[in-house]
Amino acid sequence: HNNLGNVLKDQARLADAEAAIRRALALRPDYAEAHNNLGTVAALRGASAEALRHFEAAVRLAPRFVEARNNLGLALSAHGQAEAAIGEFRAALGLQPGNLETVHHLARELVATGGDREAAAVLIGALDGGTAETKSLLALCFQSMSADALAPLRPHVVRALSEGWARGGELERVGISLAKRSVAVAGCIGKLDIAADLDVTDLTALAGDPLLLQVMTTGRVSDRDLERVLTAARRSLLLRAPDAPSDALVDFAGALAQQSFIDEYVFAEQPDERAALDRLSKATAARLQSGDDIPALWLLTLAAHGPLHRLPGAERLLDRAWPQAVDAVLTQQIREPAEEQAIRASLPSLTPIDADSLVVQAQYEENPYPRWVTAPPVLKPLSVNDYMRARYPRAPFRPLAMTGNPDVLVAGCGSGSHAIEAHRRFAGARILAVDLSRAS
Repeated sequence: HNNLGNVLKDQARLADAEAAIRRALALRPDYAEAHNNLGTVAALRGASAEALRHFEAAVRLAPRFVEARNNLGLALSAHGQAEAAIGEFRAALGLQPGNLETVHHLARELVATGGDREAAAVLIGALDGGTAETKSLLALCFQSMSADALAPLRPHVVRALSEGWARGGELERVGISLAKRSVAVAGCIGKLDIAADLDVTDLTALAGDPLLLQVMTTGRVSDRDLERVLTAARRSLLLRAPDAPSDALVDFAGALAQQSFIDEYVFAEQPDERAALDRLSKATAARLQSGDDIPALWLLTLAAHGPLHRLPGAERLLDRAWPQAVDAVLTQQIREPAEEQAIRASLPSLTPIDADSLVVQAQYEENPYPRWVTAPPVLKPLSVNDYMRARYPRAPFRPLAMTGNPDVLVAGCGSGSHAIEAHRRFAGARILAVDLSRAS
């Protein structure tokens, strides 16, 4: 009867499931598993107080029943009893220390009650055997923690940025605040308060900060002080490119080129830079035409001032062997734009666009900002009903009667990240994403 109730519950036949499990309890009133399952059915049909009573009964009858303790914790949380919920999750984790489901429940409740540092510690302890959800929750903790609390976790923040633990942009502020605390960046900010330029020594110091390089390549540097540093660094690199020590600066120059592309080349440019850029561009074009070697630093400096796909004969750069930092920029600025053009040409046009909307379309065709680098993380897909329950845990909810795969409309998908997230979030869904702008 208990197992039959579980099968019926999975088929969303909640009334039949409840009848079967109640029959099991009539036969065996002290059946902890049946109380736990009946609590789950009650929660699914919105009877939260009844669900809480059954989970309490299951834990009372079987104190070492980890699943029941987790469910009791969730029920207590839904009733606003956060401290009691945390107690149940801690008890469950004590019974089964490696249980990821419990780790995630405990971390969420701690974050909701301001315990970000403790939640981060719990999640870091589970990282080795963790999942994408473990990393996503840890990234959420980072977003709420102070810079002082984050400082010891710097390597984890670098990893979070490089592996895409969160949606594009969600960790930008975290990375920026930590990067500004480094000796190299703080020193450059202080120097620019009293001087106009940075020198090669400053650039070499910046190049030695892996967090700064990760911040530059994974999102927009939307910070006044750090933008000043990168603007001055780009200028210094340009004016010294022919003579600078390439090996020490190539990774930094590559990251700066990627950041410039991501932020649509927003950095300020002075007249003497335009003249130097013109000289460097002509020298690079001549070497490209003749087949002579092109220093990596030359190419990256050009890429920091304008996309390489606009360079005459740029496709010939792909035939040469380059350091990894250069190849990443070639992918970003030549290979991917060519692929985007092919995708753009293949997109169907569903309806005519009216005259007023053509003005909006033109704006985004010219500049589809903001660019994003990191797609939303791949978490466990949910049904639409399960997503709604998780998104609004305290709201009364009548499950949608759906057969087969749902259709999801993203009406105005902007730069595409939302459509990708919808595709990854909803199990088996067909996504139709519509936008005025092919470039976006």
